[in-house]
Amino acid sequence: MPRCHSRTIGGGNYLGQYSAGNSNMFHCPVLNGVRNQYTPGFQWDFKATPANPGSRVGYAANVFFLFYPPPSVQAASTVTVGGIGFSSGYRARRTSVINPSDTLVVGDSEGYWSMSAYWPSAIMDGSNPAYAGIATRHGSGPRNGLNGGRGMVVFSDSHAEARTDDKINPQAANLLQNSMYWDPLRRGGSQ
Repeated sequence: MPRCHSRTIGGGNYLGQYSAGNSNMFHCPVLNGVRNQYTPGFQWDFKATPANPGSRVGYAANVFFLFYPPPSVQAASTVTVGGIGFSSGYRARRTSVINPSDTLVVGDSEGYWSMSAYWPSAIMDGSNPAYAGIATRHGSGPRNGLNGGRGMVVFSDSHAEARTDDKINPQAANLLQNSMYWDPLRRGGSQ
C-alpha cells in the first residue's frame, strides 16, 4: 500500500503519473459544478489548493485503517467503539487483511478532506459534518436525498461494488455496523 509522505500531498501526486496530464480521467461525472449534498460548496478539484486544503478529488482512501500517516506527521490514534479498541493503521500490510473481498480501500467521497475516508468520522447522515465516509451520490429513486443513491467502493481484492449508505458506512444507531468493511483486522466481528 502506498505510503503517505506528507499530509499536504494531493491525489495528483499519486495519480498524475498515470494520467499523462489528463486529470479528467479521475473525474467522477456526477461531480459537476458546486454540490451541497454533503460538504457545503463542494466542487471537484484535482489538486490540493489553499482554498481546498483537503482537496476535492471525489474519491477517498481508507486512511484510518490502511493509509494512516507516519508518526512523524500525525500521532497514532485509538478510538473505542462499543467497548472495542480500534487503532490507526500506520504501515498496514496486505498480508494482515483478514478478508480482502470485504476490506474497503477507496470509494466515492465528498467530505471536507475528500481524499480521506476516516472511519471514526464516517457517519454520513449529517450528525458528523466531516462526512468522512463513502458518499452515496449515484442513482436516484425513493431514497434520493442525502444518502439516497449508491457509492462506488473498491475492495482490497480489486473488485468494485455500488453500495447504499447502510451497507458500507457506520450508522448513528450502531457505530460498529459495517466496521468489517473498514477494519482489515475485523476487530468488531462480522458486522
